[in-house]
Amino acid sequence: MSETEQKPQTEEQPQEGDAPAEATEDQPAKEEQTEGTGEVGADGEAAKEEGGAEQAASAEKEESKPAVAAQEASPPSLEAPQENPFSEDDLEQILQLEASEGEDKGWEKSKKIKGVTVFKKPEKNGVPLIKAYMEFSGIPCDKVLEFFTDAELRKKWSRKTPNYEILEERDDFKIVYTVIKMPMACDDRDIVQCMQVRSDEEQKRHVILYKSCNHPNKPPGKGPIRADVGIMGLVIRPKDGDETSTKVTWLSQIGLKGWALKMIVSRVTVGYPVSLCDDLQQYWKKTTAPKEPEKKEENETPKEEKTDENAEPKQEEGKTEEAAGDAPVENNVAAPVTADDEDIPAADEEEKGEEKAGEEA
Repeated sequence: MSETEQKPQTEEQPQEGDAPAEATEDQPAKEEQTEGTGEVGADGEAAKEEGGAEQAASAEKEESKPAVAAQEASPPSLEAPQENPFSEDDLEQILQLEASEGEDKGWEKSKKIKGVTVFKKPEKNGVPLIKAYMEFSGIPCDKVLEFFTDAELRKKWSRKTPNYEILEERDDFKIVYTVIKMPMACDDRDIVQCMQVRSDEEQKRHVILYKSCNHPNKPPGKGPIRADVGIMGLVIRPKDGDETSTKVTWLSQIGLKGWALKMIVSRVTVGYPVSLCDDLQQYWKKTTAPKEPEKKEENETPKEEKTDENAEPKQEEGKTEEAAGDAPVENNVAAPVTADDEDIPAADEEEKGEEKAGEEA
């Protein structure tokens, strides 16, 4: 049995070895044909170029498809929470990021404009973390907190958030809906978040915490594109110990989703806190600017001067009429004129004539 089994094996082994040998002989033959005919090689290269162009076009189509599909953001883990979703860890995370500074911590200075300094920190998920320092001179901390959390005030002063609603208000947190205005040719983005304010009187600070969630009144996919928010919070403190001025540290990690150029994404994520700071400062100046009552008096005085000026020309017109008639005016009464356009002598001249006639008689 052992001999019969070994014989087929010895016969089959050369057959398996011969097959690759034939394949190796065919391969160089094909290579020689493509090398020997230059026209075939050129056609082959042209075909490759055409195929590469088609692959590039198909790749662009494939890239465009995910961009449109990405407009529907994945639903967040929280679904309209009934209980407070924030913990002490969330507060500590925001405070640690506020204290974190310098290039050794990964922060890159992005821009400084209109009194706002913006830093950017790249993250592994591709959505950078933004930190901005805002300063509000003459606005106390409590008022700044009200501007950022009061829905009615937010609509008045913020041009970048045309829609800001409180969907639910519970004992220790709120569910808010925010629309972020995008540049032209881009759809606006919206966010549904839980919001909580943590105030510390000893530290003289207010911290606003945010966490993404869903709400049945504002489901994703209807209207603006739903953005994803990883980290977001504000730390509000007095500026340099001055309780009449405020310094705000803005922290955000917003994935805009959908289709947008990188330039536009960077412009919105970096420029968003800058525009908020500028809008609030302009609104504060407009609403607190003292009214000047002197302007009304200035407007009234020219009217009186005009009436006086109008009266003077009337007298001048009278004088011109007198000069034209060559008739003197006495006691503001013009001398009468006869039918022959001769002036009637004045009364005192007539009296003098009568006196002379009496003397002669």
